[in-house]
Amino acid sequence: MASSAGRRRVAFLLSAVTLVVLIFLWAGASVARSVVAVEQRGLTQAALERQEIEPPGTPAEQIDALIAYVLAEDLPLEERSRAIWLLGRLRAESAEGPLESFLESEECASESVCQDEVRRTLRRIRREDGAFSRLGDRIVGSRLADGR
Repeated sequence: MASSAGRRRVAFLLSAVTLVVLIFLWAGASVARSVVAVEQRGLTQAALERQEIEPPGTPAEQIDALIAYVLAEDLPLEERSRAIWLLGRLRAESAEGPLESFLESEECASESVCQDEVRRTLRRIRREDGAFSRLGDRIVGSRLADGR
């Protein structure tokens, strides 16, 4: 009998630990989504303002502004890389051509980090990146469309 009670106690403790771990994972994912949303909103707003479009703009205007942001030679490559990443998150198919051209440009060709980011974004746009990475795409896309 003692061993049966001991097994139940162990099973209860394992269940409790599992529940706590799942709660922490859920909370971490929620924070990560919030950080992405803030990053997305700020970057999109900056891109729209550069194009003199009143935020939040339409989804098409937002995508076009982000593409122009990537191609703006007066911006640091690090800033433009954030826009490249966001275009990938949004799976902006209209960005495929400009990103391919940018990848072949002298500026991006000389930076392996730039090449990697653009290639990763192109794979994402073409949906060659696997199902797991698409989990948050609907959230990001809907927040962009809502201007949040």
